[in-house]
Amino acid sequence: MIAVIFAKVSQRLPNKHMLNICGKPLILRVYEAALNSGLFEDVIIYSKNPNLNLNVKIIPDNSQGVLIDAIESAIKIFGTIFALGGDMPFLDSEIIRKIHGNYQNNTVYGMNAESFPEPLLAIYQEGSYINIEKFKQTSRSISAYLKQYGKAIPLKEDSWKARSINLAEDYNNALKILGCNE
Repeated sequence: MIAVIFAKVSQRLPNKHMLNICGKPLILRVYEAALNSGLFEDVIIYSKNPNLNLNVKIIPDNSQGVLIDAIESAIKIFGTIFALGGDMPFLDSEIIRKIHGNYQNNTVYGMNAESFPEPLLAIYQEGSYINIEKFKQTSRSISAYLKQYGKAIPLKEDSWKARSINLAEDYNNALKILGCNE
């Protein structure tokens, strides 16, 4: 299994994946959390953002549409994937291991404290793109897909680790929580 870190171009917070979080780009923190878990054959960034300039493996995401399309595309290319968001500054190896430890050749996903699926803290097994293709005929929501086809892993007290940065306010809060002196 490989870890696939998704990074699209952000409209609300331009170049957010390269924001400095405690001395390193945000997406690199996610990359290192996946790498440090010791669980993956490989860790790659799957991106629609041509402005990512890092010394790690970056594969262009040429899918068209929304997140469900990018995930479907990644499964077709890489097989079984652990999908991660490139904008999750609190992600750590512990929460990655929690999801991975519940994987039994089925789609599993983190479910936050508000009972909402985290599609970019999820494992999609090889071949699940077939169910995704069928599902897309009635819905374009990856969260709805997960509720129907996946197994929820309650994050409970770790829900905060799945938070994303989408706005400048999120970024400033992350810096405070992580104790960064930016």
